Amino acid sequence: MRHFAVDVETANNQRSSICQIGLVEVLDDRVVPVYSSLVRPPGNAYNYHNIRVHGIRPEQTHEAPTFEEVWPDIAAYFAHTVWAHNAPFDFGCLTATLEHYYVPVPTWKKGCTYRETKMGLKKACEHYGIYLLNHHDARADATAGGELDVVDGAGVAAEHHPVGAGGEVAQAHGEVWRAVGHHR
Repeated sequence: MRHFAVDVETANNQRSSICQIGLVEVLDDRVVPVYSSLVRPPGNAYNYHNIRVHGIRPEQTHEAPTFEEVWPDIAAYFAHTVWAHNAPFDFGCLTATLEHYYVPVPTWKKGCTYRETKMGLKKACEHYGIYLLNHHDARADATAGGELDVVDGAGVAAEHHPVGAGGEVAQAHGEVWRAVGHHR
């Protein structure tokens, strides 16, 4: 069964202010990048506190596509189960952003690695030996969430996807991504 992991970053306290999205596919014990993009939030409006968290600034997204322009490229992936670390936040943002643009919201098939681990992303990665390359970068956080989804044993999604954590390397889009191990 195909499944994916997603992460979004927001520009301000509005859930509809997605400014970055990362999406990866979980294949056996590999995490393969699918999509990553900066996104121009409505009005390109940022809050200082959000910038401090993820480091994305309005000048980086002023010419980026809006989420309405991004969605057709990624919508089909959401017909499958998609995991997120703190799924209520990420799927709440996806829902609010789609509603902002009057785009129909799909029925989400989702999983939550936070619910499974009961730990924040950084702590869960440390606990399971997953290298978190750049916390609060949507692509890095989606990758870490996907890696949490493949961890065998200790209960993290193992009842849903019992696979090993061998750390094989996946080659995609000219980048090497490693599940459960170090990023090269």
